[in-house]
Amino acid sequence: MIDTQSGLHPRPITSIMRSSLDEMHCLSRKPRSYLLNSYSDFQETDEIARESYEATWLDLLMETRPEYKRTCFEKDSVRKESYESKQVVHFTVRRFLNQTIQMGREGEPLQEYHLPYRNILPIPIFVPRDVTQPDVTREPSPSRIKSPMDTETSLNGLCLQKREVSSITEHKPMVIQPRSLDFRASSLISPPRDTLGIQRRE
Repeated sequence: MIDTQSGLHPRPITSIMRSSLDEMHCLSRKPRSYLLNSYSDFQETDEIARESYEATWLDLLMETRPEYKRTCFEKDSVRKESYESKQVVHFTVRRFLNQTIQMGREGEPLQEYHLPYRNILPIPIFVPRDVTQPDVTREPSPSRIKSPMDTETSLNGLCLQKREVSSITEHKPMVIQPRSLDFRASSLISPPRDTLGIQRRE
């Protein structure tokens, strides 16, 4: 087949679409609920570029379960016969490769939803610091100080706001000095020899 617009032969691209039906699983016995899964495989091959693409996904998911409060029960006491019928509902979920999903009941139009997809982060993780704005909390460097005296003072590490020692210690609590400077804790305990001598005298 020749393309009429470009006059070139189209690239030989082979596309294969397959669907496989999985077994039906019984989710619960009372009430009975069944789940049916169907998988789809898509394969595309470009012979010239030697490229291929293959995808496998869960295409169809159908769940069958009894509908709530939809039961018909008949009983014949003369013939001793009874009849019970429960209405079931089929929930269907379909997935597609274009990031869309369809959900709904069987027999009704399915509602389509678009899944959120972004190939980039919404916000950068690391925000670089703006170096053009001056830092207010940082002390000025010597090049920004006006007078040479301020430059020398800032380099020698002297504190400009000095206070007297008396003004600092006037708010401290009063320290009580001991009466005797020769006070020792060992004087409170009698030596062991004196104690033995007192016991012998008694």
